[in-house]
This record gives sequence, C-alpha cells and structure tokens, in this order.
Amino acid sequence: MSAEIVKQHYIALAKLLKIYRTAPLDRTLIKASHDFCKSLYSAAKKHPELIFAQPQLYKPQLPFIVNLTFNSAVLTCLLAVRNKFDPSVTIQLMCGSLSIYALEQSSIEEHYQTDKDNQKSLTNKLGLRNAKFSQLLKSNQQQIWLSTYLLRSHIHLTHYPRTSLTSPITALAYMANKFALLGTPNTQKQAISFAHIIKRLSLECCPKWYELLTPLLQYPSVSPLGSYIRLKDGSIHMVLSLSSKGLITKPIPSKPSVVVQSDKADIQLTTVEQVIHSYPCQQLKSFTRLNQWWGADLMDCIANNKEHGLIPAFDPILPVQAAPASLLVIQDQLNHINADIKVITKAIEKEPAFAHQLQVSASISNRQKQPVQNIQQSLAMLGFERTNHILIQHALLSRLNQQYFPLQQALLTFSQFFVFIVAELATKIKLVSPELARTTAYFLVSRLFTLPSIRSLNHWEKSALASFKLADLIKVKETQNLKKDGFLLANAWQQNKQMLEVLQHYDLIMQKQDNKCSTRQYCYLLGLSLTLAQEHYFSDLTRSKETEIYFNAGLIELGMSQTEVMNMMANITTNACCQLE
Repeated sequence: MSAEIVKQHYIALAKLLKIYRTAPLDRTLIKASHDFCKSLYSAAKKHPELIFAQPQLYKPQLPFIVNLTFNSAVLTCLLAVRNKFDPSVTIQLMCGSLSIYALEQSSIEEHYQTDKDNQKSLTNKLGLRNAKFSQLLKSNQQQIWLSTYLLRSHIHLTHYPRTSLTSPITALAYMANKFALLGTPNTQKQAISFAHIIKRLSLECCPKWYELLTPLLQYPSVSPLGSYIRLKDGSIHMVLSLSSKGLITKPIPSKPSVVVQSDKADIQLTTVEQVIHSYPCQQLKSFTRLNQWWGADLMDCIANNKEHGLIPAFDPILPVQAAPASLLVIQDQLNHINADIKVITKAIEKEPAFAHQLQVSASISNRQKQPVQNIQQSLAMLGFERTNHILIQHALLSRLNQQYFPLQQALLTFSQFFVFIVAELATKIKLVSPELARTTAYFLVSRLFTLPSIRSLNHWEKSALASFKLADLIKVKETQNLKKDGFLLANAWQQNKQMLEVLQHYDLIMQKQDNKCSTRQYCYLLGLSLTLAQEHYFSDLTRSKETEIYFNAGLIELGMSQTEVMNMMANITTNACCQLE
C-alpha cells in the first residue's frame, strides 16, 4: 500500500509536468497544480513518515526533473508544517516551488545533468521570468504562489539573496528549495546530507530566519526519515520513524544477496548516541521496497511500544468550532449564584494558560503596578464577570492564531485596535460592560482569521465600500458570510442572546421600531467602532455616502457629537499602542 501511495503521486506529478510543457498557461493549469499539491499535503498528513522520507530516496528510474520537483514540493510542505503554517498557505507555497521547475524543465535538466565543463554556458538560461505566468497568478489572487515563484532567479545561485527574503514566506520557500537542490543528486555534484544542509543554511541565512530551521531539529531531525545511518557497530540502518527516545530503524543489508533476509530483520529503537554517520540521499530502484519499510511491521512495532512516544510531524490543532470544555466548566462556576472561589481556583489551575493570562491581566490592571502572584488575587482584582470575558477572549484568540498566515499580524493589530475603540465607547455610553463589548467585537472579526481566501493573501487591499460592514474590510472573494460566520461561532461558544442578536444586526441602519433601544445602541457601538478603526488604521480612507448615513444615525442613537468622537479618538491614538494587550 505504501508503495502505491507514493507511486501514484509520482505518476500524477509526471502528468502535471507534461501539462506544463504542452498545455496553455491558464486557470486549468493553476487548478491542476493546486489539486496535486493538495493531494500531496493530504497524503503527508495521513502518512507523514512515508511521504517526508521520499526526498532521501532518489528514484533513478524517473527523470531528474521529476525527482527534483517532487522533492521541492515535499520539503516545502515539511518546512511549512513544522513552522505551523496554515494549510492554504502551505499548499500555495508548494505550488510555487513546483512551478519554479515545471516552467523550465528542459533548461534545469540540461543544467544539472550536464558535465561541469558545459555548466557556465547554461547558467544564464535558468531563472528566466515567465511574464504570462506571473500575470496569471496575479489575476487569480495567488499572491503567495507568486512570491515563491519570483525566487526562481535566486535558488540556483550560490550566494544568499539577503535583500529578497523579506518575509517568513519567501525565506521558508528559499530554504525549502535549497534543501531540494542540495539534497537531490545530479551528474555535477553529489547530494549533501540533511544535517549538512541545515548547517550550511544556518551559516548563510539572516539570523531572524534561524527560527524557521530549528523545528527541523526535532522532526525530522538531523538523521531524517528515509535516510541511511551507520551505527557504532558498523551496521547500516534505515530511519523509519522518530520517537522521544530515539530513532525507529530497520537494518539494511550490506550486500544485495541478503535483501530478503534483511526484510525479516526486526525494527528497533536506535538511540541518537549509537549513530556515527548520516548518509545523503540514496537510490530506491523499486517502489515495492517502501512496503517492506513502512508496512505492517512498522505499525505493529509502534502499537506494541506506545511508551516510546512518537514525535508528530503535524502539531495538534485545537478546534475553533466550539468552546473548550474546560472553559465551559469554569464559566459555569463563575456564573453560579453561590460561586465558591476555591472551586473556581482549582478549575483554573488545571489550565495553566488560563491561569497565566489572568495573572497577566490582573497585573496590568494593578494600580500599584506590582505583579499578581496567584489566581485568587487575580479573581479578587478582576471580578467574576471580567474574568469570564478575559478567559473567553484568550481561548478564542489562541485558537484563531494557531497557524501562521501572511496577514495574521496585521489583522491581529487591527482587531486589537478595533476592540480597544469598542471598549472605550462602551465605557463612555455605559450601555454594556467594556469586557462584554470586547468579547462581542472579537467574535465579530473572528472569521477574518479562518477564511482560507484571506489566509492565502500576501497583501491587504481595502474595499472602498461601507466601512461599517466587516465584508468590506478586505477586498477578496467569499466575504459575504463573514458576519454570519461570526454569529455562528458565538452561538457555538454559547454566548448570550443579546450578543447573538447584535452580531446579526450591527451593520443595519435600524428604525426605532426595529429593536429595543439598548440593542440598537449596542449595534451602533460596534458599527461606529469598526468605521473609526478603519479610518484611523488606513490613512487614505474616505467615508462613503452609505457610511456617512450610518455613522450619523449611530451618533444620534448613542447621543454623541462629532466633537466627542474626535476627542475620544485623539486620546485613543495617543495611548492605544502602549495599552493594547
């Protein structure tokens, strides 16, 4: 089965490379590339050891360009997964790496498979820009893919392109492709071992990108999956999996005649101290060998030795669709008529992240500016209602920001600025508590952090329409359900009826008969705050007629003047940077 999984992906890649050679550059090509990378990503998630081992196993029966392109896609996936990149970002990065080679197949094959004497005359043929393909990616909003493809002129060169690697996206794509180029053997140079490539890149790269390499030290380690290793006793082993106690390996015969004997050899745990050498990429002449290495024997070994503790390639992702059970338990205690502070304290102690967040929040609120040392002090200083909302906000934000995407920090900064305005406005009009208003605001913007079409953007382009509508905050397809999704998430997290009603109606110009006064005011509080946040975050934003009508209606409903709002914003913009948590 393992052999068939890998073989089918190589066949799919060969077909895709043929499409790049013969078919027109259009949206069909983009979809075909995306489908292949999505399938490869899914296979890596289901069979990580098998897929991530392939770059260490060169297939001589296949063309060099197929080996290299496959390795680049797998290694891009590996680095992105280990650095907790969002799946939609990872797949675009994989497409970018793949297209670098797919668009120059004959030139790359000729360059790396030609004798050194002819190399100089071929160097200038690599990395040529395909203007039509670049425009195709741009018109289809494949920004991350495009930024990766634009590295094509750098990855074949020996010097490090410091000025071109300006973001985690470009730095990771460059490193992944250097892993592929240096680790895939060709007629000019022998492949370099995974450990030596890590060392080489760590010496070359800008210090701020070291953090992209460090997760690789744990998984797949300096003796990666699929690599051949020599032990102190002189035996050669294949690395099949990784555990917290060492490497899970299988002996490899030194002579072809004993291959069958070796297949029956026991899979074992090999400590790191036993390894004296890790070899670079080795040949795999038959896909069927994969069944003998990553087959039933390995599964049985893992099942019978659970105490070894396998190291996962993919870090676990906490579900966003529902509130964590531990939070619901704590909330139930906080809202109880006869709340017992000892019981609440014990419940919070079971969640170290909650305990830490409460102590941080209480310390910031402490007028004496002294750090709060325990949970009981935090509860006494914050009160039960505020504690409840701080925990909801922490749990929500930590889940929305588990995986990296390019606009993550910009959206987080904007959201915090928006929430700060909401809290200030709530304090002024004394309609709801600032903390309840904050929580409502975070649910309102929550879908910005999870919508794949937003996560795959590299640049934030603002819509010129209504500033009080979340759907017009960012120019991208599929934003029409942003408001609905925020409401559904708040409902799934068991938020109160008033909040749910506000999340449904905040961007409507309501008549007095539509809703009761407090609900209308609550809605306008959010809509006005969203407008003000955009107008001060985006310096060149002008207020549309629709926004002006909504804004004026909101001021009347809240009983505020333009002057009061201007003074409030002047104070906020002066102090917000140092007060945002």
